[in-house]
Amino acid sequence: MTGLTSNPTIFDHAIKNSSAYDAAIRAGVAKGRSGEELLFDLALDDITRRADLFRPIWERTERVDGWVSLEVSPLLAYDPRSYVKALAAPLTVNTMPEKTLNALANHTELGRIMATDGGDCESILGEFGKAGVDVDALAARLQDEAAKSVVASWNSLMTVIGSKSAALK
Repeated sequence: MTGLTSNPTIFDHAIKNSSAYDAAIRAGVAKGRSGEELLFDLALDDITRRADLFRPIWERTERVDGWVSLEVSPLLAYDPRSYVKALAAPLTVNTMPEKTLNALANHTELGRIMATDGGDCESILGEFGKAGVDVDALAARLQDEAAKSVVASWNSLMTVIGSKSAALK
């Protein structure tokens, strides 16, 4: 797997724990930017430069690998039009945390790619149901917890952007 994603948690960590974005924040503040507007200026500049680095891989693999992505605002998490339906299917981008990706690379043999029609997922979920698991409730809980986690990172990031913006004026 070769590519890059960025999300609120990654930006929050990078902006909070380094001065790498200070000059760009200072320049954005000087232009009157703040909050989400400033964040997306920073993110798009950062992602564009990273995409340039991955372009040779993207071209060499005929657009199979080397993708670069930026997550949209997690405040859209409950908008069914920004919702991603295919989790691991051909020609999709899967964004795993680096720790998960490393564990996968070091301890797992990959199986077949998930079938675009979901394969045998319905029968597997049926087995969970027979074992007493409320699959719909579990899925809703996992989605809700994931969205809350990313929104918390987003809110933290907005606070950090605001603090850094004020400090760098």
